[in-house]
Amino acid sequence: PIHQFCKIGSHAMIAGGSVLTQDIPPFCLAEGNRAVLRGLNLNGLRRRFENRADIDAIKKAYKQIFESGNPIVEVAKEILETATNEQVIEFAQFIINTKRGIPFTRK
Repeated sequence: PIHQFCKIGSHAMIAGGSVLTQDIPPFCLAEGNRAVLRGLNLNGLRRRFENRADIDAIKKAYKQIFESGNPIVEVAKEILETATNEQVIEFAQFIINTKRGIPFTRK
């Protein structure tokens, strides 16, 4: 089930049987009884974008936001200031504008 006010970003993939209570950013994979991010939807990205530079830019932004240990909204704002890639801008804006939060765990 998906909560009625959750937003799911473009090209995100949700595992079957997952319970979604928070927003899932574009290009991400999520799974679990209370769904959490498991990484990027790399197969979907490879199908969608032929340019490897786009995929690498999304990967870099994902790592900066979720693996830096800093607040994700602050990191997304920093990325947005310097980003030129359209997909990275979409990714960062989604995280900044989320109302329900992003379900992720720190490694």
